[in-house]
Amino acid sequence: MKGLQDDFQLSCSEAANPDAVYTFTTTERSRVWIRSFGQGRPTAALHLTQGGCGGTSVKCDKTTTSGFLTPTTVEPQILVEVDPGEYALLVDSGVDYTLRSSIGPVREVSGNDGCDAAYEIPPEGGIFKGDLREASDDTALRCGSVTSSGPHPDVVFTFQLDKALRVLINNEPEYGHGAPYADTVVSLRRGACEGAELLCNSYSSSGSSVMAGFDRILEPGRYYLHLDTEDSNSASPTGLYRLDVRFLPPSEAELEDADEQG
Repeated sequence: MKGLQDDFQLSCSEAANPDAVYTFTTTERSRVWIRSFGQGRPTAALHLTQGGCGGTSVKCDKTTTSGFLTPTTVEPQILVEVDPGEYALLVDSGVDYTLRSSIGPVREVSGNDGCDAAYEIPPEGGIFKGDLREASDDTALRCGSVTSSGPHPDVVFTFQLDKALRVLINNEPEYGHGAPYADTVVSLRRGACEGAELLCNSYSSSGSSVMAGFDRILEPGRYYLHLDTEDSNSASPTGLYRLDVRFLPPSEAELEDADEQG
């Protein structure tokens, strides 16, 4: 941050740090994910505005601590859906930092009921919304809570990786639309849609507190993602879903860790 000045007061932070500005434009409704990583100390805050630096505030987030980075430090993060338009990101930081970001479209999905109709996820990822009430029960997964004899609908997505990437996939129930939402299971397979599972994670899995999903380094290849439903006390085994998919370049350290684990 050397040479930068403190030009802006962020709405969620009173810190008097130098700030930097980044801009981008979306031409369709999109999911924006941005996270900062400070060097030695955390970045103070991120503020996303629409219409330039002095425009309408979209979201502002600040770090949980002002001290040195520790394993429990949560640095600022923006995760939001935005309409088409021009946006500015203000970064307030007293230290040098790295930004990671992903911007992808929001898509309404239907008809991906089975391997032959798998929905192709584009290279930029995005958010994919659909209704499992329109699907049939075609697949049995090895994880998730299935205690009833009724149908547990599932849908299928597919994507191609031409190089190793960090892949983040989360499915959060789609609340507040006057329709049932689904507690879900995600299963990943490589090469063949009905092949052996590489990963399986559910809303009820140990360590999964909010969403079904995973964060892994994946090698090049064709992948198939099955989104299934499970039973719960709060949701029927079918309903609305909201799948968030991000493809990110892995760091050298992440690639080394993946090689050691694989």
